[in-house]
Amino acid sequence: MAKENLFYHILRLIQESDGIDFFDISKTTPIVVPKDFWNMPYRHWKFTTPEYRSERKV
Repeated sequence: MAKENLFYHILRLIQESDGIDFFDISKTTPIVVPKDFWNMPYRHWKFTTPEYRSERKV
């Protein structure tokens, strides 16, 4: 229960910092223009191994 409360607290902080209504922790934060890399208060990166990416394509 503590982990869940912490997760939702952090999620709320992320949403408030960037005005994001829907945040998906399983995806990298999309950018519209390259300037977004520098202007966005929070960026989320999903790192995967090449093996995982090749398995997902099948």
